[in-house]
Amino acid sequence: MKVVEGFIIDCGGSEDDLAQWTTAWRRIRMAKTVENVTSLPTNRRTAS
Repeated sequence: MKVVEGFIIDCGGSEDDLAQWTTAWRRIRMAKTVENVTSLPTNRRTAS
């Protein structure tokens, strides 16, 4: 992560650019985490 941050700043990116990139990276990581979560079964038995 530090290497990418260095590229952003060294290529003329601002602190705002860095913050936007970091936010986008977190959203991508969170989306992948959510995809890997197994859903709970939706079929429930009713009490007899």
